[in-house]
Amino acid sequence: MKLTELHSSFQNPSREYRMTPLLRINDEISEEHLRYQLQSLKTQGFGGVFLCCEYFQEGAPEKFCTDWWWKVVDMTARLCAEYGLAFWAYDEEDWPSGSIGGQLVERYPDYSWKYLHCAESAHAGGSHVSLEAGEGGFVAASAFQLEDNQLIEDTLTDLTPLVNEGRLEWDAPAGNWTVALYTARKGLGLLIDVYGDLMSREAMGEFVSWVYGGHEERVKAIPGASITGFFTDEPAFSLSMIEWERFPWYPSMPFTPELEKTFEARHSMPWRRNLPLLYHPAGPERLRFQCRYWETCCYLYSENYFGQIYRFCEERGMLSSGHLVIEEEFYNHLAQQGGNLPTHFRYMHVPGMDWIHPFEETFHDLPATTPKYPTSMAHLMGRHQSWAETFAASGWGITPRDMRRIVNWEHVNGISMQVPICYKYSLRGINRTTFYPPGLSYQQPYWDHIRPFADYEARVCSLTAGSGHRAQVALAYPEVDIWTHAWDHDTLRERSKSFNALGDAIRFAGYDFDILDDRAFLEQSCCAAGQIVTATERFDVVVAPPVDGVRVSLLTRWEAFVASGGTLLFVGSLPKHSYEQGTDDPAVASSLVHLLGTARPSERPFWHAHPSGGRAGFAPTVADVPALLGEACEPELQWEGPGRFVAFHRILDDGDVFLVFNYTDAPCETCIRLKAEGAVELWDAETGACTPMAPEHAGQGYTWLRLAFAPYAMQVLAFHRDGAVKPIESPCAAQAIEISGPFTFSAEETFRRPEIAWNFAEDAEGYAPSHTTPLAIPAQLNAGDWSEQGLAHFSGIGCYAFEAVLPEEAATGRVLLDLGEVHNTVEVIVNGQPAGIKFFEPYELDITGKVRPGVNQFEVRVANTLSNYMAQFPYFNDKPLNGGGDFPERRRSGLFGPVRIQVR
Repeated sequence: MKLTELHSSFQNPSREYRMTPLLRINDEISEEHLRYQLQSLKTQGFGGVFLCCEYFQEGAPEKFCTDWWWKVVDMTARLCAEYGLAFWAYDEEDWPSGSIGGQLVERYPDYSWKYLHCAESAHAGGSHVSLEAGEGGFVAASAFQLEDNQLIEDTLTDLTPLVNEGRLEWDAPAGNWTVALYTARKGLGLLIDVYGDLMSREAMGEFVSWVYGGHEERVKAIPGASITGFFTDEPAFSLSMIEWERFPWYPSMPFTPELEKTFEARHSMPWRRNLPLLYHPAGPERLRFQCRYWETCCYLYSENYFGQIYRFCEERGMLSSGHLVIEEEFYNHLAQQGGNLPTHFRYMHVPGMDWIHPFEETFHDLPATTPKYPTSMAHLMGRHQSWAETFAASGWGITPRDMRRIVNWEHVNGISMQVPICYKYSLRGINRTTFYPPGLSYQQPYWDHIRPFADYEARVCSLTAGSGHRAQVALAYPEVDIWTHAWDHDTLRERSKSFNALGDAIRFAGYDFDILDDRAFLEQSCCAAGQIVTATERFDVVVAPPVDGVRVSLLTRWEAFVASGGTLLFVGSLPKHSYEQGTDDPAVASSLVHLLGTARPSERPFWHAHPSGGRAGFAPTVADVPALLGEACEPELQWEGPGRFVAFHRILDDGDVFLVFNYTDAPCETCIRLKAEGAVELWDAETGACTPMAPEHAGQGYTWLRLAFAPYAMQVLAFHRDGAVKPIESPCAAQAIEISGPFTFSAEETFRRPEIAWNFAEDAEGYAPSHTTPLAIPAQLNAGDWSEQGLAHFSGIGCYAFEAVLPEEAATGRVLLDLGEVHNTVEVIVNGQPAGIKFFEPYELDITGKVRPGVNQFEVRVANTLSNYMAQFPYFNDKPLNGGGDFPERRRSGLFGPVRIQVR
């Protein structure tokens, strides 16, 4: 792609880049209301919907995929086709995916997910052992001996053939023996009592046929309608390792009937005989078996769940998409995703992630690694887009200003599609109002002003989609180490913290990275001229996180990389165990000596040079990483001055595009250095405008630019590689005209509009919206907070009207309206003409051509959020953000000013 093509897409982004929310059907629907809502989505610049069946206590739907639901699908698909919106199907009744709202297991009880229950008993040699297998389906029986609590591997004995009709009969030889009986027991679901076996080819084949095939059959019968793709949400192949009071079996191992046969076919290793190795300390064989057990589970889950979904969509020209669960935590990577989270994205056309609870302490700072899981695999597999499910559990008071912080961090880490959660069909009743707000929908007062934000979002998505991403660092994903510590969840949690901190340290040092798992290094890349080369990218540096377990084959590949001139950095600890040979593998130590000159961690950071020109190094802590990386290669992004920045770099045929993000809550002006040269343009994601820039300095492949950033703002810079630097006009001196209040004021409570009012019916204790009376709106208002001027619980749009007398220069010069501070969004009308909408700072609009010398009429229409309205109900007192509560400071509303008109 060339810059001119990209800029054309940037100015007028197509439907695929536009926000596509979860349309949560949470009430009985009518075509009248649905038509209005879909038409409003289209008007406000959204690209489509993911149709989602929400579980709720009262009213419909009774069940997902019933006749009631198919009528909803028919109506929505038909109206989406009519309005040119993309129709996506969500594959579950709420979440997690894989149960069809419990119907799958209700119809097919054997399709329930299972865990391996182990019952052990001690027996003296020379005795006869007679034992009942007990509850659940019998799987295997084994006997073994222990010495000092360590299993003696040579004593492992498979007793399975001696079990008849669930009873073991065995004459124990001499010695003290432990007998283990293994049964497959059905587990509960995370939110419901029954959940499907996502490792089972047969069970998930039925799931895909029932849900995916059912939606396909309904929609293809509608003239002009089609399914763009499907969304699978937070599936989990097992809950055997989830520590929760609902799950009395914790901890245990996952199981499916296909496991034994698949394991032995993949690994040529006995399965039943070795089961006791999962539960007792032993020699090297224990680690070999444990890693292979988890690897097989991960494989079955990926092939039989994600693989079947992918193949269904691929064969029909649809897109498979979805996201996993708690991506920030290795413990969950193991317990619910099989120990290799990234690999499942290979079976998604549009891989995704979620960032919910973004204003609560635990998830306030989303680690860069989280969006990097789907975006890295999208880059590796040549996928065009990756998405983020965003905004949930943010409270009713979230504003576009808050949203900017969220989406900019996602975009600068490669996300190229937004899935807002959620668009609530109805707010009727307390259950719909309190479930994970906000509702980014027509019920919000600022909905009238959302189109410019939707355009902003689409423009940025167009920049990060497609090929050309440049990352200097490949961050290794530690799948073998996760399997190694399957029973040590405290270690997995610590490893997660280190991995996440390592990703952030790389980003804030000015580098970008992608995450590569073992398969990416071993099968989907090669080493050439000091780089790891994939089908789409070239990496200069490999960074290995703290691990104890690793594949020897991976170390061998890294040796070849360093021998080709590459740079390899180990962080925190060095591996000692291997997937191939198990505990304390000498081959691991030998490889480390070859790479680093030692197999032991050092207390000081160092680089070890190789004759080829490559190097391998060790950083004792994450804090040592930026300096060591700086010695090895210069970052593509550097800055002098205030702020904290990260960048996304895309290389095109004739130039470069950078997204530079100010990751602070303060405005700043900073000198930024980027690795690119040529004529520079500033692309405005709010308007699509393109402005030439004069660099501070350029040379040796780098360009210095002085840039101003609002809090959490992003600047888009385009470099025309062979272009000439354009002259920049200096701004003229301006005369300022101050506008002071009081202003003529009028207002509208938007939720009282007829198309919205029905949403706010139905009373509950402490919440009675149908009984609220309209507020008394003052005829005049000063600049400042509405809550301090009698409108504390007003949610809607307030209109400030005023006149301004402008000088003769207004006819020929440039005229800017600066509104100062505004909470939250604002639309300006000048002399009856729309002059623009602003949704975050600076609240400044160019009104040139809309004003004249003399008297001019201004209307400033400010919208706030539903938080102010909800705050009047005691029910919401002390509720968390995901339950309808909010922060009081978010209720600041109105035009604060100072208001100035500048004439240049």
